[in-house]
Amino acid sequence: LIEKMTLKVALFLAFACAAVLADDCACNIQDYGAKPDNTTLATTAIQATIAACATKCPHGATIVVPSGHFLTGSVLLQSNMTLSLETGALLTGVSSQAAYPIVPFEPPMGDTMCYRALIACYNCSNFAIIGNGTIDGNGYQWWANYTKGVLKYQRPKLVEIVHSNNIRLQGFTAQNSAFWTIHPIFSRDIYVSDMTILAPRLIGNTDGIDLDSCVNVTMVDSLVDVGDDGICIKAGSDRTRTRIATDGILVERCRIWSRNFAIGSDVSGWVRNVVVRNSIISTPEGSVPWAIKIKGHQTDGGGVENISFVNLTVGPIGPTPQQPHSSVFLDMYMNYGASSSACSPTSGTPHNHVCMDGAWRHRPAVLAGIAPVFRNILFENITVASANDAGTITGLVNSNVTGMVFRNVVIKEYEKPWSCHYVNETQASSISPKWDCN
Repeated sequence: LIEKMTLKVALFLAFACAAVLADDCACNIQDYGAKPDNTTLATTAIQATIAACATKCPHGATIVVPSGHFLTGSVLLQSNMTLSLETGALLTGVSSQAAYPIVPFEPPMGDTMCYRALIACYNCSNFAIIGNGTIDGNGYQWWANYTKGVLKYQRPKLVEIVHSNNIRLQGFTAQNSAFWTIHPIFSRDIYVSDMTILAPRLIGNTDGIDLDSCVNVTMVDSLVDVGDDGICIKAGSDRTRTRIATDGILVERCRIWSRNFAIGSDVSGWVRNVVVRNSIISTPEGSVPWAIKIKGHQTDGGGVENISFVNLTVGPIGPTPQQPHSSVFLDMYMNYGASSSACSPTSGTPHNHVCMDGAWRHRPAVLAGIAPVFRNILFENITVASANDAGTITGLVNSNVTGMVFRNVVIKEYEKPWSCHYVNETQASSISPKWDCN
């Protein structure tokens, strides 16, 4: 699987490099009226650059953002196109809601609408964002308005790529998104490298990258420091009945500084064949509240299978100002959203019931018998400096977590050992604290 992914990435890089090197197909946004003064709105000029360059070079256009500070609203890119952010280029989102068209939220959730992403591409092939510049979502006003409850629609993401293929994101800094930062969805053949993804740690929902119902993704040599999930993998939502699998993900040589690697909670379309290796979950100062989360909704179906975490270094795990009650290395559960002790797994799940509103309630007929499946998950060669809790792993009475393997997993300092409910068929060797959950 990994070798096939590498070959596809190499072929796409050849295309992208050829597009960048064709100087007659490189269109500078300043030539179409964009002003680098951080005052004049450049949206119209940038969109004009995109239209003209796509017409002139339909098989490989490059939109050049030169050094300077450009203010823009939402921009819509096209196929066979590279957005090149030169050194010193800063593309900043304007805070005016009117600069962001209203579009359906992705993944579609009924009538839910949102402000379109600052950089968006729908149904694109052979698309890239590269360079040493910065895309800044200027999220401060959005965060304030969200907190006040005055936004009519969901906040815009920073970069959203929908129903697309052959995508490269390389080298640039993505920061201060109003909502999720990078969001490829229903897309395939994606290569992410040398990225820096930043947001204040105090601001929730600023996920670093959400890979959502995507196939064949490689993410390497990148740094993520945000206020929510650093790298998150999703697939489908029971709320929409849109169930497309995420399959074939490689994350390697990445650093997650502020939070965690997560799978879920939306896994109704299945998340399969994920490898996370040779990476660091830590922060240069203080601690992270948790390292790995795998979560699902107990009525959504789908599941998680064939997942590997290998050669990871995890720093101190402990409470933070943002998460004062969290300190766990591994948090795995299928009852996301259950919040009452009345729904504790130790009390057992009543037949054909589900935890809703803090109590066991009769499962709706349309959802009867649907439970997620978590199986075949490997943890190997992982060192954790310290954690209050080693891990909490919670299956369901009608869907146990099965086939986990722990090899050489060492938490050097801890207060609480592993806590497990509805877990079986686990193999554990060279593990500390001792595994006694079978």
